[in-house]
Amino acid sequence: MLSLAFLLLASAPQHSDAEIERAWLGLARSEKREVVEWFGLELDGIDTLELRLVRYLARRADVDPGFWPARGPAPFFEPGGKRRRLDTKSVRSGALRHRIAYEEPPVWSYDFASRRLVSNGDPDDPDRAFEEALAGRHPDREYSVALLERMLDDGRYLDSFAALSHAYSEPDGSVHAEITIDDVLASGEALPLNEVDGIEIARWVQGDASPWTAPVPASRRPELDRIVVDLFDEADVWRKTVRTIARSYFVPDATAEFAADPLLLHALWLSVESDPVRMADLLPAPDGLRAFFGDWEEQFRGDALATDATHRRVDLENGADPVRRLLDRILTEFGAFGPRAPIVERESSTAPPSAPGRSGIALEAEAEARLLRQLERMGRSRRKKLAARCLEAARSSGARQVELVEQWLARAPSDRDELPEPTSFPAFDANEYGGGTPRRLRRSGDRRWERVARDISAEPARAWPRRADYELATGEIVATPADERIETSLRDITLLLRGVLPDQDLAEAAILRALDAGAGLRPEAVYFAHLYADREGRAYEGITLFDAWSSDISLEIPDVDALAYAREVWSDTTVDAPLSGAEQKTWYPRIAASLKELRNRINVGRAIAAIWFEARPELPLGYDASIDILHASLARFGEDTAALAERLEADGIGFLQKALREISAMGNDGWDAGNSRREELADGAHRLRQATLSVLSEEGLFGD
Repeated sequence: MLSLAFLLLASAPQHSDAEIERAWLGLARSEKREVVEWFGLELDGIDTLELRLVRYLARRADVDPGFWPARGPAPFFEPGGKRRRLDTKSVRSGALRHRIAYEEPPVWSYDFASRRLVSNGDPDDPDRAFEEALAGRHPDREYSVALLERMLDDGRYLDSFAALSHAYSEPDGSVHAEITIDDVLASGEALPLNEVDGIEIARWVQGDASPWTAPVPASRRPELDRIVVDLFDEADVWRKTVRTIARSYFVPDATAEFAADPLLLHALWLSVESDPVRMADLLPAPDGLRAFFGDWEEQFRGDALATDATHRRVDLENGADPVRRLLDRILTEFGAFGPRAPIVERESSTAPPSAPGRSGIALEAEAEARLLRQLERMGRSRRKKLAARCLEAARSSGARQVELVEQWLARAPSDRDELPEPTSFPAFDANEYGGGTPRRLRRSGDRRWERVARDISAEPARAWPRRADYELATGEIVATPADERIETSLRDITLLLRGVLPDQDLAEAAILRALDAGAGLRPEAVYFAHLYADREGRAYEGITLFDAWSSDISLEIPDVDALAYAREVWSDTTVDAPLSGAEQKTWYPRIAASLKELRNRINVGRAIAAIWFEARPELPLGYDASIDILHASLARFGEDTAALAERLEADGIGFLQKALREISAMGNDGWDAGNSRREELADGAHRLRQATLSVLSEEGLFGD
């Protein structure tokens, strides 16, 4: 029996790849995200072998994607010689990249040197998701392959890869931070290895007994280079094997050096029932690979797995077409093909759509910008009345968000105008906390203040303007600074056009207050809310210790702040300035651990509060990759903040990992509940937008 999803796909209109690409390029960025969101929702209803494997691996993962790091510059050996980093855009860097035919890694890759996954770009880039879908692949397949490589690699060559992962340096000491020694050796190009790097790798391999010292006589350089190449060759055989077997999980025609027939690899996966753990146990050491695959080929030729392996290969080949057809259909229903009009009239059906963009009024980005300019030019009195009408229509739209926001507004302060301003904590006083250089305030606009503010990458605010927030340091709901506010009626209409209720910020603040019921991190929150000051005593207006020490730049900890931490957070008054080396080793890690725990609590709390009302909100750091886990958690706890607060208090940094394990243990039921919640909120956002657009259309703001 054909599934309903297959019948829908089979009936969808067909377009060529070129036509689909042109339609995609004609969409605004916001529309692309909407299409990708819609595509992701409906992709769950398609059943192909690849999609089943992707979902299976996602359930087996022990780390949430949001916790994997982004790729940074490679470390480099610096034993005292002169080294300088080359600009990645320099001529020399470009020449090296060209010579070794360097290819940018995929958005997700597995790092054999650290046994971690790393992101090499924006995993949520809609253009990347589109390219994967157009090729008939699940947008998460690259992540799944990297995850599988991690499951298969037992770390036997961890030290080798760690040594080879250092940046490649030219003989004169110029460092290519984006190109590693591993990259150069893998290219096969006969490039000279920096002598010092060769010595360091030899010591890495041979330990303290290594006889190599600089300068190395010319007669012995081939011997030193051979040590490095041999180290690479042995590790690379293992890496290639792991990568090929991981790719064969999804790719119909993957082959390996010792398995030229792709059916051998498909049969191998069938023999372990597609279980990565069993496959990892099955793989031999690199020196046994040839014998292993020779024995396997002999067994395979006379085994019933041969037929099943052929079926597996065909299933993977055929799985691309339904995915591409789904993309084609969604773009068609979205109105991406043919001439694009600024306004798409409402369809005759009054039933609400199940996914954004299917019907109703849709605005091009340019048309929306014109609409907002019209609203800005409108008289304040008229705009205020119009905002009230839009809000009334939105509240009558049947959107789930309306009920949820009203529930939390009942637990928030009733008068926004009475909200206190955020608390301003000064820099810690040098006289009060152990002496040191007196603190002098640098105000915003000061040249040095501007320089520090540029260097410190504080967590960006939500995309829409907030008028209320929760202050963890005081446990109060506060008003946002006045310079972040815009005229109320214009703000309200703008938010409704985004599918957000104007009072959602206050509702989120109420949720954050409920999640902080235990106030377990109040001392840490107060401490890190104080102003940042450098070692010269310059304090910076509006830049907190939390902002400064959460940034990517390296900052020292003045004794004044370390002593304040010991006293205010640990109630330890026995520490005096200056801190000894032993005391620094005691207190600096404690400060770092407290900051990490506080940052995680803030980010997880904000993610939960935002996900309460939105299907796919913009979340801090990498937490946007945990949206499905958060929706499933809320569905599981029935939106019970007391239970969530207890979990946050107990699990701390491990909250999301534990939630992932528990939801995965529930099987499809846990994920299905979360998906239903997300889809309901996506539909609600669409209802809010459509209700607002209808009022604006009636007002005549769209012209003829």
